[in-house]
Amino acid sequence: MKYFKKSLLVIAILSIFSISQAGAVSNTYNKISPSQFVNSEWNFLLSDFLSKDGGTTVNGVNNAMQGDFNIGANRIINVPTPAAVSPGSDIASKANVNSLIALSGAAQDPQGIEKKIVCGQTLYGATAWISTLNNVVQVDISTTDDGTPFGTPLFTSAPVYITSLGGRENHLTTGATNIYNQTNVGFRVRIQYLGGFTNPAEVNSWGWHIQWCAIGD
Repeated sequence: MKYFKKSLLVIAILSIFSISQAGAVSNTYNKISPSQFVNSEWNFLLSDFLSKDGGTTVNGVNNAMQGDFNIGANRIINVPTPAAVSPGSDIASKANVNSLIALSGAAQDPQGIEKKIVCGQTLYGATAWISTLNNVVQVDISTTDDGTPFGTPLFTSAPVYITSLGGRENHLTTGATNIYNQTNVGFRVRIQYLGGFTNPAEVNSWGWHIQWCAIGD
């Protein structure tokens, strides 16, 4: 009986010695409970595994990432929105990135409220001008989803309209930036040609058309 106990003690000491002297493991770990590590796998575990608290060293042993992390078809989920003071290299969620992209080109009023921007133009050489005086033409422009007075409004209230006169020639005019009858579904522009008599057919032959942008809610 005494001999048997001594033998167990010797075996235990040898086992501890072999664990502490084991070399680094080159193969990947693939342990599924209740599988156990063998002696040759125990050494250098601190440098073989990442710390869940994000530390780069544990007990003086470097356990920082040494290469790319390939997650295959899996996903990284529950990513929080980076704080304002976070480094620019922080990972961000898809929703957070999309919101930043949406705001990056958005217009804002003086109170910082985001505004919608819609731009368009009438047809080059085929704008629906009408004559009001011998040297004045005007056009009504609809800012609805289909560009007609019967379309769905793109704005809930009258937006800010910005206009200019495009064309090929004879831009000696006034009125291109003057807006009449502005509503949430359209506006009117009236152009006076300072060179004398004109009419819709003539100004269309010059390529006159209205370029516009609307900014609003």
